[in-house]
Amino acid sequence: MYVICSFSEFDPKVLVYDPTTLAGEWKQDETTKKWTKCSREFKPYRSERPAVLNNVLEAIHNTPLVKLNRVPKENGVKCNMCRF
Repeated sequence: MYVICSFSEFDPKVLVYDPTTLAGEWKQDETTKKWTKCSREFKPYRSERPAVLNNVLEAIHNTPLVKLNRVPKENGVKCNMCRF
């Protein structure tokens, strides 16, 4: 079903909105100046993490470089093994 109305019935205020009042992250296109919702979830700033962590679980989701200590020692490997 289509509803056709004349231009005189159109209220332009229905298209005016303030993106800052809506939930989520919004961005404005540089060329068209239109606001759109970002497809990516906002990630708050992460504080700097220490270079050495207590265990590998503290580094989950931070793309860690993990040094394996026990595996080489238990298998007689004389080099450092890193997994990332």
